[in-house]
Amino acid sequence: MSTLNPTATAASSTIPSTTVSNGPTAESPTGKSATGKSATAKSVPGSRFWNWYAKFYGNVERLVPHQTMIQDLIGLIPADANRILDVGCGSGQLLANLRQQRPDAALYGIDYSEVMLAKATNRVTELHASKADLNQRLPFPDDHFDCLVSSNVIYAVTDPAALAAEMRRVTRPGGRVIVSSPKRIASGRRILISHCRSVGVVRGAFDLANFSVCMLPNMLIERLGKGRGYHFMKKQQVQSLSPGCKIYPDTFAGQNWLFTLVD
Repeated sequence: MSTLNPTATAASSTIPSTTVSNGPTAESPTGKSATGKSATAKSVPGSRFWNWYAKFYGNVERLVPHQTMIQDLIGLIPADANRILDVGCGSGQLLANLRQQRPDAALYGIDYSEVMLAKATNRVTELHASKADLNQRLPFPDDHFDCLVSSNVIYAVTDPAALAAEMRRVTRPGGRVIVSSPKRIASGRRILISHCRSVGVVRGAFDLANFSVCMLPNMLIERLGKGRGYHFMKKQQVQSLSPGCKIYPDTFAGQNWLFTLVD
């Protein structure tokens, strides 16, 4: 998943309109978040949207700030971690990078989109991939992983605190959960500006032209994130996810939080 919202004109591609409603879940049967507030009744993109978005997600992965964020996440994975799960692995960019660095690690990926998972499976050797609804109990036993990573995912679930608790549950004592998620003030425009500054005007213009197909869905994501559909978080909201939450320097061109939940 991604959180970009450039203000330039979006491409004319048709975006699937299938949505799912943020209602009750296994962890939040009343439809309330961990704060006790009622979950939003607004609709958010469903599986058809993410399967469609998967076709163009490579344009997001090529952005320098996105690549930097992936390396920031990988840099926090402990050296002795062997069994690693990417929660909301998308098309597998992080896992592919990790496989190159740790050829013998047991890598797992779960995602809501079967198209994203197919891409991840094709690019990451010996990947244990499975489809999962992250609003439900994670399909793993307690204390199963040495480390979990999750990038641009926790903002999109009904109850971020419930997913945070699930990620802690399946991580062994002494393990680590590493998360990157949009800040409340996140701006896709700043991410694109940072990319263009990194690669120069000529390549930047070319990359933006290729990225145009992603503009409309990312505008939708950012609008939901700053409304009530998704959860672009403030610092205190991040800290409330876990008593042991540790916040690191911002990533994704300063638009995302980078934090760990257990250690």
